[in-house]
Amino acid sequence: MSNRSISWTPEESYSNTICLILLLPTFILHILFWIQVCTFKTLHDASLLWIYNYLILDMISLCQILLEYITRHSTVWNVSSLGFNILCTLEAYTNNFTTMVQSFALILTNIYRYRLIVKKKKILKSSILYLIIIHLCIYSLPLSIFIMQYIFSRAKLVIIDGISCDVEYSAFIDQFVNIFFLIIIPTLINIPVIIIIIRHVQASQNAVQSVRRIHRHLIIQFIVLYTIWLLFFLPQIIFLLSITSSASQRLITKILDMMAILFDVLVITLFDRRFVKVWKMNARRILLICQRRQRQVNPVSLQRSQLPRTL
Repeated sequence: MSNRSISWTPEESYSNTICLILLLPTFILHILFWIQVCTFKTLHDASLLWIYNYLILDMISLCQILLEYITRHSTVWNVSSLGFNILCTLEAYTNNFTTMVQSFALILTNIYRYRLIVKKKKILKSSILYLIIIHLCIYSLPLSIFIMQYIFSRAKLVIIDGISCDVEYSAFIDQFVNIFFLIIIPTLINIPVIIIIIRHVQASQNAVQSVRRIHRHLIIQFIVLYTIWLLFFLPQIIFLLSITSSASQRLITKILDMMAILFDVLVITLFDRRFVKVWKMNARRILLICQRRQRQVNPVSLQRSQLPRTL
């Protein structure tokens, strides 16, 4: 089995280096976020389940972009034909897959907050089986759509050597199906639900002020998050549903992807008091550690500064 080179052309490699400037700080920020989630039990809350799903998909996108950069930036990276096809398939489909699943995750986030705020119902341990089934559905539906499109020859993998791997749709119905699940369904569900939640919060005059404040923060968080998703991913969807042969289109798509991923974690962190509290706590700990180390470095000078001055 012959090997194939998956490396970019020099021009393509240079343009993608710009993406690396955004990729590294975004990746580090997400790693820090997940360290907080793993180490603080206050963040192990069922109400954050779908938000965590959303951010996990962001991490999958980041890992795919990082893998693409590592494999394609090297000038001596040769892989087998099977490995080449696997890497190209991941490159072509990962962004489509994560975007579609994230649209479902946003729907479920909004529905859960409707149940929490309007119906006063939380996720119970007895609901674990239903949650597993829902997870399987939202992750398997996009895969099923892509597989069906490929089987019936409505979508094919287009490989442009030294540049990119893309998906080409031969029928308008396939493009419509993708847009239907990516944009139309989430919009038709999310907008009415968020309107109902806002009206309920405005009408609940008898609620405790602190509870109303929390509900308002959750509403603002979702509106900002969904707006970011629409603003950054709508141009991407237009590009991804066609052959992105233009270098500028590919570059814009990746930059928008990483900017959206960066803003996702910032919005979720800043508009939820639990994350704000954890970050403040860690900031205080870091400051205390720095102060202790500074005192250990100059203990003699500190002692001398404390002695009374003599005439």
